[in-house]
Amino acid sequence: MISSNRSVMAFNLIWLWEQKAVMQALLEELQAIDLPPPHVGHRFAFNDAHAALALLQSGQSVGKVVLEVPQ
Repeated sequence: MISSNRSVMAFNLIWLWEQKAVMQALLEELQAIDLPPPHVGHRFAFNDAHAALALLQSGQSVGKVVLEVPQ
């Protein structure tokens, strides 16, 4: 996985199930953080997903690459 630049990540929060007050406090702290919205560098139509993937693979993207799904 290292040679293909991939990873597996997980967070085990099951221990918080019994500690609802702690979990509530952590969630309130997260909600209080004033973060700016993420930077969207490129937008692609859903039908152009191949081009979006090619951009990601090229390493030339900055910010989020968004696929827009028609409504």
